[in-house]
Amino acid sequence: MGKAIIGVCAVILVAMVVAVAADAIHSRSGRSEGEMEASKKAVKTICQPTHYKEECEKSLAGSNTTDPKELIKVGIQAAIREIEKVVSNFDTIQDGTTDLRSRQALDDCKEQMGYSINNLKKSLNQLSSSDVSRLDVYVENLRIWLGGSITFQQTCLYGFENVSTEAREKMKKLLNTSQMLTSNGLNMVSAIPELNRDLKFPGLTRARGDTRKLLAKDGFCSTPN
Repeated sequence: MGKAIIGVCAVILVAMVVAVAADAIHSRSGRSEGEMEASKKAVKTICQPTHYKEECEKSLAGSNTTDPKELIKVGIQAAIREIEKVVSNFDTIQDGTTDLRSRQALDDCKEQMGYSINNLKKSLNQLSSSDVSRLDVYVENLRIWLGGSITFQQTCLYGFENVSTEAREKMKKLLNTSQMLTSNGLNMVSAIPELNRDLKFPGLTRARGDTRKLLAKDGFCSTPN
């Protein structure tokens, strides 16, 4: 009799554990789906002011956050990775280039890419900063560094104006995605005051400064075709 009672109790205990585990899994799944939907909505909102929305949303896909500052950082990190990918292809291009001007343009371009990455990293540091007592200064610094990053990439392309068509076209193709991602980053940070109404950037609600002027400004450089 005692063994039977113990057996029944064991079965009940196992059933309870299974039920609790199933409930916990279901609960986590529900929260996960809700968080994913919220993240997707935040991505669409923050990509709205960009010129290349498809590339923007693709670069932020899987970020699983609704924090707008973190989303912008993910976008800038994607631009850095893309530029690093470009630089990793320089040796391949250089090996197949015999023209002296083309080789010089590649060397100069490599230097410009280093400057471009440095500016993007400065932007990441600014986004990680908690000092936003002056929103106008905060956003303007981001605009300067991201605009400068685009300028360095364009300067690289200008160096190929008088070289072989093949080398020039290869470089334009390589830099196309990085320019779009950097341009998107500039568009996003320029719209921070406006985006803050919908996404609520942490720490920006107490910021002061004339933000309306920032919204009226255009990007520093022309965007890639």
